[in-house]
Amino acid sequence: MGNYKQDESVAWLRSKQVVITNEYNKVPSIEFQEEFIVESEGSVISKTQMGKVTAMLSNPNVEFDLLNPTNDAVIGTAKFIDSYVILYSLYRYLGNKRDVSNTKLKLVATATEVMEAARIASGLADSEASAANVLALAAPNNEELATAAVSKASIAVTKKAEFDAAVTALAAAQSAYDASLL
Repeated sequence: MGNYKQDESVAWLRSKQVVITNEYNKVPSIEFQEEFIVESEGSVISKTQMGKVTAMLSNPNVEFDLLNPTNDAVIGTAKFIDSYVILYSLYRYLGNKRDVSNTKLKLVATATEVMEAARIASGLADSEASAANVLALAAPNNEELATAAVSKASIAVTKKAEFDAAVTALAAAQSAYDASLL
């Protein structure tokens, strides 16, 4: 931002901070906090907090000159509402950028969870299938062991289905993550 009332000397007044208040159902306001800079031989030797310039933005049609920040030349005009639109758009842009970043982090976390679930489901399916095989071998003349073998085999099939579902979810999460990088 250019410096207000700066000439070729070594001291000038500038805005160091801008505070915008936009409370719900209230008139927005803007405050520019100022500082006075003194420079000597290319080094700042003094910065003093000065006053502030405050405006209530109650009339969106107030018009002001747009100034080139490098030379204060008038390059056009704008209205308070134009500033509001620009700041609103900037807020939405930055918010969306943050949300996309958070979504990417969530997708990575989800993919990690899905991979772990798939690993566990695969291990359980293998364990249940092994138990079913052992029981089936021991069960030719034992109805109770045969029933247990069928139960273990059924669990193995279920765990295998969970594994397949986890792998499918992982593929979907990976595709969503890849698309978010575009």
